[in-house]
Amino acid sequence: MKIKKLFLVLIIVTFSFSSLARDFDSPLFKALEDELKRNIENLKLENEKPPYFISYRVLERERVNITSSFGAIVKEKESKDRVLFIDLRVGDPNFDNSNFVSTSEPYGNIRSAVRLPLEDDYDSIREAVWLATDEMYKNAIDTLAKKKSTLAHREVKEQIPDFTTSVPFKFSEEIKKISIDKKVWRENLKRLSSILRSYPEFLSSRISFSSSSIAQYYIDSDGNKNIRNDLLTSVEVFVDAITADGLKIKDYISFHARFPEELPNMKEMEDRIKEMADEIRAYSIAPVEKEYSGPILFLPPASCEFFYHTLAKGVSDARKPFYEFDRLKDMREENRGFLSPKIGKMVMPSFFNAWCDPTQTSWNNRSLIGKISVDDQGVKSEKIEVIKNGKLVNIPLGRTPVKEKSGSNGHGRYLNGSVVGFVSNLFVESEKTSEDIERDFIQLLKERGLEFGIVIKRLNPQAPLSYEELIEQIYTLIGKKKEILPPPFICYKLYTDGRKEYVRGLKFEGVTLATLQDILMAGKDKEVYNLLVRDSFQSIYERLPIGAELPVSIVAPSIVVDRMVLTFLEEKAEKKPYLKNPFFEKGQK
Repeated sequence: MKIKKLFLVLIIVTFSFSSLARDFDSPLFKALEDELKRNIENLKLENEKPPYFISYRVLERERVNITSSFGAIVKEKESKDRVLFIDLRVGDPNFDNSNFVSTSEPYGNIRSAVRLPLEDDYDSIREAVWLATDEMYKNAIDTLAKKKSTLAHREVKEQIPDFTTSVPFKFSEEIKKISIDKKVWRENLKRLSSILRSYPEFLSSRISFSSSSIAQYYIDSDGNKNIRNDLLTSVEVFVDAITADGLKIKDYISFHARFPEELPNMKEMEDRIKEMADEIRAYSIAPVEKEYSGPILFLPPASCEFFYHTLAKGVSDARKPFYEFDRLKDMREENRGFLSPKIGKMVMPSFFNAWCDPTQTSWNNRSLIGKISVDDQGVKSEKIEVIKNGKLVNIPLGRTPVKEKSGSNGHGRYLNGSVVGFVSNLFVESEKTSEDIERDFIQLLKERGLEFGIVIKRLNPQAPLSYEELIEQIYTLIGKKKEILPPPFICYKLYTDGRKEYVRGLKFEGVTLATLQDILMAGKDKEVYNLLVRDSFQSIYERLPIGAELPVSIVAPSIVVDRMVLTFLEEKAEKKPYLKNPFFEKGQK
């Protein structure tokens, strides 16, 4: 016991923080400021309009990454990156070159992001900013012309302005650098990944640790000028397995926190990884269920995932761009923003409230990774009420207006080549709670005359995709209906006598925005679900080492949702390896 306590203490003391001396007088900021002034005053091609708005956003990240598999370290890397993101607009706030997707840029304006010199050399940085701005200006002129041409041949019922001004905000927060004892974390990862050596049915597994400090330096021609510090430490677990009937299973769980010491302790992570492995084992031999119709109990983290896919995504990224061709819409658009037309209307039962607070750093001693003090457009981040007594009253917004609302509330976040309004820390609360939601769920089943109900512990894992998987997913989904909820992953039948039986092979059918109104009850339990929304388009181009992960936190209780339908999920079987893992062939344990 003393040894274990000493080990946990050792983990905590091996992290140290030092402040990075950065301010508005640094060579980096001075180069940005001088080049911004020069371009906004003098940049103009003959017979063309000059930019009416320019912003420079620099992300500077220092990161440590260590990966272990099967009890051994397989990868270790330290990196430092500095990337400039440019937002340059030609035209005017009512109609400019933004909010438009063409065949030349199907995945957003990737060219708006360029690498900068890592050293604080004023002249080198300014030269890079000058060349990048010049290219962006020419590109903006071409895009605006293409946008005008496209819309001239279409009937546009209502033209919403493309941009809004903001009250200039000057802000600077301390930049902290993380110093990590890599020797300790090598041992931690070897210890954690060794747990999975006890599961011969797994084809492969790996556990990755990463810790990074990102400094954001922002300045624009509207007078915003600020410095922000983002901190993120993650432990991510990846497992590949195969079911008895040859179906491939890819499972993924993660632990995220702002600071390394805010991660769950080793014992908690070990228990969670063992639980994950046992669940995969149960899943791999579980019988296939063909269909189910009735109430469903979502336990955390599945309940948090439910609210992410319905409420959080429903109020985020509300403004959709114009497309040069309709097929681009199929390639790009996801199920987001579908709730925004319902502002002022009931979208949940009257006993629910929800709010988004990007300024909060923790909840119930758990780290909230969605914390941002200022957004990616230099606007001060604000707490906003999203749901009040079941009614949708507000949505997260950047500086791009939507039909229902205009004016940023500091939720502009960079995703897929542009800045969109997106949730940060979302809190969901019910005024009507159950002391024992499983007991009340069973009582509901009895009242309905049902033999059993479905309980979902986790939805299909939202693991990072490889380049090949991403390309395949994009092109196989073109023209197909995009489901709001991913399929259940870990779920079981709960019989009215209390018996539990794992099942698999199900997917949701008929989930709509009205599904939120079918929530019957919520538990007193609430959990934090931290996730990284992956920027798929940046991954496709493989150009940017940073800016491709959007940290989001959801705090929500368990819930029972009525009138849900599950149908059979068709999956393609794969051949198992002919030989066993050599480790288990030798009879080792």
